[in-house]
Amino acid sequence: MRVRTEEKDGKLLIFSPYNKDFVNQIHNIGSAKWNGSKKCWTVNLDSKSEVLSILTDVYGENGEKPVETCTIIIEAKNDIEEERNAVSFLGITLAKANSRDSGAKIVSDDVDFIKGDINSSGSRQYWSTWVEKGTQFKIHNFSTALLERAEKDENFELINIQKDGVDIEGLKRRREELLKEIHKIDAILEENSKN
Repeated sequence: MRVRTEEKDGKLLIFSPYNKDFVNQIHNIGSAKWNGSKKCWTVNLDSKSEVLSILTDVYGENGEKPVETCTIIIEAKNDIEEERNAVSFLGITLAKANSRDSGAKIVSDDVDFIKGDINSSGSRQYWSTWVEKGTQFKIHNFSTALLERAEKDENFELINIQKDGVDIEGLKRRREELLKEIHKIDAILEENSKN
C-alpha cells in the first residue's frame, strides 16, 4: 500500500506520496498540519472518516486494506504547459521544472519517462513546465480503482494497462483474435455436420 494511517496521541497521522489533489483537499480539514520531521500530515482523530474519504478519492485506497494496483502507460494528447507548476496526471507529478532554465525532471519514484520531450519554458519570473504532445510516461503502483478516471482524463490518453506483470490490453487483443478463430471453427464444424 502506498497510503497508511496511524492513530497516535489523539491525532491521525497520514503517510502518502505527494499528490497535489490530496494537498488541496486535506487543507479543507481545519486541523490538518504538515509534520516535516515525520513527513506526514496530521489531523484531529475525529476527522478520520473525512480523511479516509479523501484518501480513497485521490489515491483509490485509504490504508485500511490492501488494494489492487497496476502499471499504466499514458500519452499526452496535446502540448501541456503548467505555469510555475508541475505537469500532473490525477495529481501525480509527472514532470517538474523549477525555473525557466532548469529543464524539467521526473521527481516521482513511481513515474518513468518513456519517450517524447519534457522541458521548461517561459520567462525568468513566469517559468513553466512543458510536456510535448505524444510524450509517454509509465506510472507504477497505480490503483485499479482509479482506472475509470484515468480513461476520462482530458490531457492524457491511457494507452496500456499491466496488472501484476500481465499486459491486460495485449490479453484483450489476443482474446478477440481467439474468439474470431473459435467462430471460424464453429462455422466449419456446423457446415460439416450438415453433410
